[in-house]
Amino acid sequence: MGEIISMVLLALMLLLGLALLYFGWRLRFLGRSDGSFECAFRKPGQARWMAGIGIYAEGRLDWFRVISLSLGPYHSWPQGAFEVVDSRPRPGVRGLMEVECSTEDGTFYLAMRAADHIGFVAWLEAAPPHSQTFF
Repeated sequence: MGEIISMVLLALMLLLGLALLYFGWRLRFLGRSDGSFECAFRKPGQARWMAGIGIYAEGRLDWFRVISLSLGPYHSWPQGAFEVVDSRPRPGVRGLMEVECSTEDGTFYLAMRAADHIGFVAWLEAAPPHSQTFF
């Protein structure tokens, strides 16, 4: 009986170790991707921010949760469908900007460093103009 418990505990420790290795690799991979920056996300009415990493992709902004095992983005917004409603310094935190954003799906907030905010605004302004199609 003791051998079975030892084997189960060893297997669980091995699985936990592999999960931690994967989690560390994922964070390193996301953080070193071209166009990546630290970016927190919050929905209106929520008090807590979710830590994340934003990555500028071709024609969209992908947002990944820091605490996750998924390789896919938690949110993905098209570049042309994004609107910045308001940008302001985050109260009580020096060098951090809080950005209120709007898309077809609703309003949300992003928090990022001031330097990353400059790049974010430039990325938004570089979007092609909205064009109306009739077909």
